[in-house]
Amino acid sequence: MRSEASDPDGRPSQPGRVPSPGASTHAYAGLASRLVALTVDVALLTIAGLCVSVLPGLAWTEVIGDPPGWFTATCAIVASALPWAYFTVAWWLGGQTAGGLLVGTRVARTTGQRPRLVQAALRAFVGLLLVPLWLVGLAWVLWDPRRRAWHDVVFRTVVLRCIEPAQPAVPAPTTPSISASPPATG
Repeated sequence: MRSEASDPDGRPSQPGRVPSPGASTHAYAGLASRLVALTVDVALLTIAGLCVSVLPGLAWTEVIGDPPGWFTATCAIVASALPWAYFTVAWWLGGQTAGGLLVGTRVARTTGQRPRLVQAALRAFVGLLLVPLWLVGLAWVLWDPRRRAWHDVVFRTVVLRCIEPAQPAVPAPTTPSISASPPATG
């Protein structure tokens, strides 16, 4: 028999939700939001990778002539490391990549806190090294109660859908009316 998870007050937590220290609540992100965020990230990384690998060589060619081999190799190494650095830093600093910001998802530890640096770095490295397995493992979110993919289980993470709580309606402040006549003195 499994024990039921509870929030910090000891009450049973709601399915699909994880306790969070902030004012907003977080539901687990589904397959569609993850895929949209990933698509945005891949598009941005493709553009950035092309800029890092191609543009410096073109600029060198226009200004000086043919770039030396070391320069071309350095550009290729930086472009290759860019996706790993992007995902690692984004997940470690705030749990969100640009795609995650756009769709409102963030990666967190199972406690709701942002991933540790090593955790984010390994998650990114394995994901980039084993892309086909990573994508197949994403289908697991359809069956897991916390919508975790295989890599989330391995690295003890969850992907949360950030939902801001509804704000109470605040009446507009009233401004005193300015009368054209001076106040009566009595």
